[in-house]
Order: sequence, then structure tokens, then C-alpha cells
Amino acid sequence: MNIAVSPPMRRILALVLLLLLTLFVWSVAVRPVIELSTDRYADIEALSARLARLDAIIGRRAELEQRLRSQQNRLAAAGGLWHMASATAIGAAVQQRLHQAVAESGGRIDSSSEARETAEHGFVKVTVRFSIAGTLETLTRTLAAIEAARPALFADRVAVTAPDAPPADAPPPLRFDIDVSLYRASPQS
Repeated sequence: MNIAVSPPMRRILALVLLLLLTLFVWSVAVRPVIELSTDRYADIEALSARLARLDAIIGRRAELEQRLRSQQNRLAAAGGLWHMASATAIGAAVQQRLHQAVAESGGRIDSSSEARETAEHGFVKVTVRFSIAGTLETLTRTLAAIEAARPALFADRVAVTAPDAPPADAPPPLRFDIDVSLYRASPQS
């Protein structure tokens, strides 16, 4: 079937087909390339802003390190930091302090663990675990000794157990495990 189309109508159809073909090529090929370029410029601007913020932080690094040293020195001057070099020496000093408080209240230190060191916020945290037998007074005096200690000591974990059938004529014996922690300046400081 042949349809006869007049020459002006052919021209209009040809222009419509050319326009449709142009729109198709634009939407499939050109517009994605332009959008990709626009997205890249947005990424570059965001990364440039982030780089500027990081450069500002790097510029303040010396000032921040000085402030950190100053705060650590203030903490040390206030009696907050221990200055012994080894965890073993620190563990022995802590054990000696607690032994006195425990002995005064009639208790006893059954065992103590080796001091563990961990890095924490620019300091070295040293933790010693004790297993102590005594009464409620022993627990109270031990916690009071930890609180009053200078340089500072901290009771991180306390687990108290009592016997199922305590004696009727004496204070109930308790067994408590306690983690005692302290802080000292990091060797890099």
C-alpha cells in the first residue's frame, strides 16, 4: 500500500523525525555526560571544602598538642597521674596501699593479678585485679582507701559474694573481686 504524501508534508515529517532523533540522541548521550560533569564539579567542591577543614585542623595541631600537654601536666600536678615506669612497680604500690586498708579491717587479700596496661585517650591505663576476703567493713575501708588515694585510683569493677548460710554470731564473711585502675602519662607524651 502506497500512500502519496505531498512534498510540504514530507518536509514536515522529515523535520519531526529529525527533531525526535535529536531529542533521542540528546537524552541518551549528551545529557548524561553533562550530568556526570555537573556531579563531578559538586564532588570536587565538597572535597575541596573538606580539604580546607582538614588543613585548618592540621594548622591547629601544634596548638592542640600544646593544650594536651598542658592539661596532662595540670592533671599530674593535681595528683591524678602515677609516675612509676613499670606496670609491675605500680601493681606492687597499689597492692601495698590496699593491703594496709584490708588488714586494718580484719580482711585479707587472697590474690592479685599482674597489672595490665592499655592505651586510653593519650594515657596508659593500668588495671590490677584483687580477690579479697573480709567483712562489709573490709569492703568499705578498701573502697575508701581507693577513693582517698593520691595519685588517683579507681574501682572499675566490684563483684561481692556472700555465703548462703552466714554465721549467726559474727559479721557475715564476704568475698569480693575488685579491679583497681590508675592512669599514667603515655610514654610518647
